[in-house]
Amino acid sequence: MNPRLRFTLQTVAFVGLTVAGAWWAYQRGGVVPEDLQHLKQLPPKYWAWIGMLSIGLYVSDAWRYVTTGRAIDVSVSWATAVHASIACNFFSCLTPGAAFGAPASIVMLARSGLSWEVSTIIGFAKSTVGSAMLQACAFVFLLIGLGPVLPKGITGLLLWGSGLSAFGLGFTLVAGMYPKPVQAAARRLGAYMESHPNHADTMIGRVVQRLMTGLVVAVERLQAFRPMRLPEVLLSQVVYFGCFVGLAVVLGTALGATPTKEMWGVSTVYVAFLYVAPTPGGAGLAEGAAQDFFGALLAPAAAALTVILFRALTFYLYVLVGMLHVMWVGGVGSVLAEVEAAGTGE
Repeated sequence: MNPRLRFTLQTVAFVGLTVAGAWWAYQRGGVVPEDLQHLKQLPPKYWAWIGMLSIGLYVSDAWRYVTTGRAIDVSVSWATAVHASIACNFFSCLTPGAAFGAPASIVMLARSGLSWEVSTIIGFAKSTVGSAMLQACAFVFLLIGLGPVLPKGITGLLLWGSGLSAFGLGFTLVAGMYPKPVQAAARRLGAYMESHPNHADTMIGRVVQRLMTGLVVAVERLQAFRPMRLPEVLLSQVVYFGCFVGLAVVLGTALGATPTKEMWGVSTVYVAFLYVAPTPGGAGLAEGAAQDFFGALLAPAAAALTVILFRALTFYLYVLVGMLHVMWVGGVGSVLAEVEAAGTGE
């Protein structure tokens, strides 16, 4: 399917599922107009925290690109990092499993003058390390009883996401520890695809060849990893997810929850769920599951409002900012074309 058509359909799905999910959350929570009046009476300190955490979310996400670049001895300017961050968030929200998020950030990094191989390392390393940390924290919270009691379907998605994140991080570590065997295997697979016309001329064959070529260069680049930069990389990830999860905690607390370790645990697991939900940006499922996650800590109406407001400040705002951004830097079609070209080797 044409990438532009697919992206358009996914955008329509995001909007439709979001509306349906929000309506479902409102119905399950029994939200009435009077519940909204409580928001107007919030003390100024809550609005201050919400504002600081919202801004911190954008700044710390850009910082993640800067620190990841430094870790492999590459300078990523703050302007480039902001472009990559906005593009990644925008496309992550509108594609299932955030499929186009990292590729979109790679396009923005490459536009700044970085090579595709280096851009790929930074884009995927930033996302892989962050996802692995988030899923690991969610797993620990669930293990020690600080997470919500979830339906089997949601638990299954979280386990799948944890496994995928662990695989990505594990593969990166193996590639860094055993570069020569990994490079040799990549060269063999690339040569095999190239030597078989029935594979080489297909889209999958071209994708595999490009990936294997990029993997060889990427593994070489991993040798430039500077261990002394690891604390900064991890700190940027902690600050980012601290702002992300903290927004849910502050909103829940403002609407009646007690700011306990259970609230932090539930909010962390909820954010982890958003990363692995199969719908675009978790649309529909994220809103509709408000009671499943926050029902034990908040009244039904407050749980629904917490989730809707959290989504508005993060995912919906990401989409709005992203729409303005991609029009400014060249349009959605331009980014999709570059992503598609990068994936097919054209």
